[in-house]
Amino acid sequence: MAGDNRVAGAFRLLQGGDAQAALREAQALLESDASVGRAHLLAGMALRALGRMDEARPAFERAAALDRNDFAAAYELGLIRGVQGNADGALAELERASRLRPAFAPAAYAAGIERFRRRDWREAAAHFQVALTADPRNVDAALAGAQALQHLGRPGEAEALFLKALEGKPGHAAALRTYGQFLVARGRFAEAAERFSACARLQPQDADVAMYLAQSTLLAGRLQDGWRAYGARETRQRHVALRASVGHDYATPEAGTLREGRLRIVAEQGLGDILFFLRYAPALSRSGLQLQFSGDARLHAMLRRTNLFETIDQDGARRAVPEVLSGDLPLFAPESHPPPLPLTADPLRIERWRAAMEALGPRPWTGVTWRAGTPGDVLAHGLEKQVPIEALFVELRRLGGTVFALQRKPAAGELDAAARALGTVVQDFSGVNDDLEDALAVLSLLDRHVGVSNTNMHLAAGLGRTADVLVPFPPEWRWGAEGETSAWYPGFRVLRQATNRDWGQALRAL
Repeated sequence: MAGDNRVAGAFRLLQGGDAQAALREAQALLESDASVGRAHLLAGMALRALGRMDEARPAFERAAALDRNDFAAAYELGLIRGVQGNADGALAELERASRLRPAFAPAAYAAGIERFRRRDWREAAAHFQVALTADPRNVDAALAGAQALQHLGRPGEAEALFLKALEGKPGHAAALRTYGQFLVARGRFAEAAERFSACARLQPQDADVAMYLAQSTLLAGRLQDGWRAYGARETRQRHVALRASVGHDYATPEAGTLREGRLRIVAEQGLGDILFFLRYAPALSRSGLQLQFSGDARLHAMLRRTNLFETIDQDGARRAVPEVLSGDLPLFAPESHPPPLPLTADPLRIERWRAAMEALGPRPWTGVTWRAGTPGDVLAHGLEKQVPIEALFVELRRLGGTVFALQRKPAAGELDAAARALGTVVQDFSGVNDDLEDALAVLSLLDRHVGVSNTNMHLAAGLGRTADVLVPFPPEWRWGAEGETSAWYPGFRVLRQATNRDWGQALRAL
């Protein structure tokens, strides 16, 4: 009894924040009786609080070995094994703790997280349900359970848990964000935008949330709201910080403040986005502004041929001219859906590539891509676009002629797989992506262009050509939420992956 009282007293010391005193008391108890499992547990918890993880683990192991019915010892051992990289050992102890004390929600929740990491959605969902039964107000368990159910293809149950999480804590940023992503996956873009908007108010500096909000709002057709949200993108934040570091604030200029009628467009994005947003430049030029361009040198030659810019350089930070970022042009320009920036290909390169293509096979000439974008595990708001190669090239058989793979950096074996599906050779033209002038020339010569949304699609639009663009679900905002056309790309045919992620109908439409 006296020993139990001393253990209880030491736990109170630990709960009061005095881990060192709790450790001394645990060590004193163990000197008199090393078989007291709770004393080992106390020592482990005190050592963990002191950051001495390597010493804490043996203490938890001893506590768990001395009393196999102590759920707390199993739980603590599971946690520390997880922290130290022993995932299997962690899961075994956490599940044992949950079996010993189902009413102890933290053990079931932690076991669920371990199952979730293994993509064992069914077991994860079961553990989260145990945690919720023990603690119905556990927002984290409701949120994680909703995600597990979503992976299991049980959207109705998943949504009920999302709503339960938000009912318990309406201002839970992670719940708002994750529920918004769920709504996007269901094609409910306007509702998703509402959730992302609430999350953005809680986390105004989170560029990923800003992009989720921009994408869903633009898909919902609310362009000005979407462009305002797009203003919190990471590339803009970096530019604002850079300008501030040299004593210059950046803000989208008002037309009446432009000095000498000059405006410098600073292209801070990737090639495809720069080309997309430069569609707003001709209207600015027609309004009387003299435009300058600062951005990626790979675009310079084609932009010079537009005769739109007074100067073109890679870094115009020294110029004392009002500037606007390329991605901010929609906020500055009056048109809602201006046509793509007109581009022309170099005539000499056209003739050079025409000769090369004629030597490789007869018309019709079809250019194809099947992968682009950034996976979500690399960039949170990334838009990965990928079409199954075999299914795509089987459908292309009916087109006849010669097929050119325009895919940037094809993976090992992809071209062979494409050739087998097509039933004939696929010409490897991946190298044209290394020089945009070559890409422009080849695109100007194609009879048919099929692929996912990428820089080549923007180049083709600038050339006034058309394409069959294969759009995954959920769609990228520039291709719209539905339909076979996009207001941004006149003449392009939009072929959409089904909401169940099936490409069959889209590919058969080729």
